[in-house]
Amino acid sequence: MTASTENTTSPGGRTPGWVFIALGALLGAAIVFLLLRSTGDDVIAVPASTGDVAGATSAESTTDAAVESQIPGALAFDGSVSDEDETADASPGRESAEVVDDLDAGDPGVDEATDADAPETAADPGIDDDADSETATPASETADTVEQPSSVVPAEPSSQNSSPTTTQAPISSTTAPRSTAAPTTAPPATSPPTTAAAPAAPPASGSLYADPYNSAANWARNNANDGRAQTIADDIGSKPIAKWFGDWNSNVQADVQKYVNDAAAADAVPAMVLYNIPERDCGQHSSGGAANFTAYQQWIDQVAAGLGNGEAIIVLEPDAIALNACGGPGRDQAITQAVITIKDSCGGCQVYLDAGHSNWVGVQDMANRLRNSGVLEADGFFTNVSNYNRTSDEAAFGQQVLNALGNPAGLGQVIDVSRNGNGANGEWCDPAGRAVGSDPTLNTGSSTVHAHVWIKVPGEADGCIAGAGQFVPQRAFDLAVG
Repeated sequence: MTASTENTTSPGGRTPGWVFIALGALLGAAIVFLLLRSTGDDVIAVPASTGDVAGATSAESTTDAAVESQIPGALAFDGSVSDEDETADASPGRESAEVVDDLDAGDPGVDEATDADAPETAADPGIDDDADSETATPASETADTVEQPSSVVPAEPSSQNSSPTTTQAPISSTTAPRSTAAPTTAPPATSPPTTAAAPAAPPASGSLYADPYNSAANWARNNANDGRAQTIADDIGSKPIAKWFGDWNSNVQADVQKYVNDAAAADAVPAMVLYNIPERDCGQHSSGGAANFTAYQQWIDQVAAGLGNGEAIIVLEPDAIALNACGGPGRDQAITQAVITIKDSCGGCQVYLDAGHSNWVGVQDMANRLRNSGVLEADGFFTNVSNYNRTSDEAAFGQQVLNALGNPAGLGQVIDVSRNGNGANGEWCDPAGRAVGSDPTLNTGSSTVHAHVWIKVPGEADGCIAGAGQFVPQRAFDLAVG
C-alpha cells in the first residue's frame, strides 16, 4: 500500500517551495510600489505654507506625519519652510532686516527704540544690537508684543524733547540701518541759549590814574621854558585823564597791558577810551576805524587780552550810538559783542556805552538805541564826551535815560567834565570862552553817576582850529585859565 500510494501521487500534487518565495517577493514588491507611489504623490502636493497644511484633512495629515518620520528633509524638497523653521534657522542679521522693512513700510505701533529687541534680551541694558539679532523674534511678534522694558536705563532728555529715550549701541554693519523718519509729533521748540556778559562789577572806587605821559604833560615837559607850560602842567597835565586807544596803536594788546600795569603800580584805576569802530565818526573829523566788523572784533579781542583782570573804566566808542547814521545794523551787534568780550575777560572792568549828550538825541530814542547795543550787558553809559554841557544837565539827562530803561540794578552813568567849567554856548567845535571842569573823581555823591572823568584831553582840538586830537598849547592854556 505504501508503494502504491507513492506511485499514484503526481509531482504536481505538491506545492513547490519556490512558488511561495516568488509569491512573497511579488507581494513585497507590490507593497513597496504602493508605498513609494503614495510618498511621491504627497511630496509633490506639499502646501507652500503651514496655513495650507492646517487646512488639509486629518487623513492626509496622518499620512504626511508618517512619511516625514521616515524621510527627514522631505519638506525642503521644494524650498518652502514654515515660520517656525525660519525662526529656528535664521542667520544673524536676517530677521533684523525684516523688522526694519516693516518700519520703513510705516508699521504703526513699533517703538523704534525696541523694534529689534527680543523679550529675553531687551531687559538687559548691556546687550547690544548684534546680540539681539542672533535670538530675534519674528517681526510680527515684535510689533505686537514687545514693550519698553522697565529695566532699561533711560538716557538724559534731549534739549528739544522732554521725553527720555533709550540708549542704543551703534547698529551692526551686518544689519540694515534703522528708519530715520521724523517723529509724527513735533518736539517742543526751544530757544537757543543766549550769551551774556559776566555779572557787573561794582563801580570803581579809589583814585583815578593820572598818566604822566598824557599830551598836555608831555608838551609842558618838553617846553619848560614856555610861559604857559607851568599852568598847563599843573591844571591839565597832572590830572587823571582817560587814555585813547585806536587804529594808531600798532600793538594795542601790549599798549593796553602796559597802561593797566602802570595804573596798578600807582594803586589807581585807569580810564580808557576804545575808539576803533568801523566808519568811525561817520567819516567826519575823526574818521577811520577798523576795516570791518570782523577786524574790529579781533581788535577787541586783543584789547581784552591786554586788560587782564584788574579794575578799569572802559569808555566804549564815543559817538558810535548817538551818531548812528553809518555802520548799518552790524554796528549794534559789534558793540554788544565787544561789551561781552571785555566783561567776560576782565572781571574788574566797568564798560560804558555812548549816550551822546543832553542836547542831542531824545531820551526814549537814546534808551532804545542803548538797549539795542547791549547796555544791559554793560555797566551803563557815558555822556558829554568832547562837549561842554554842565554836569547837572548831564546828570538829569542820564537819570531820564535810566528811567526809560527801567532803572536796571547797577546801571549808571559816567560824565565827561573835562571842558564844561563854563557850560556850553551852543557850539561844539572848539568854541571860545570855555573852561576846564571839576577834577575827575569816582566819588560823585550820586549812586547812579559812577564817575566824573576827563575823557577829552583839554587842549586837543575838536577839528576846527586844528586836526581832531591834535594838541594846541594855546587852546589848553585858554581852557586852564577859563
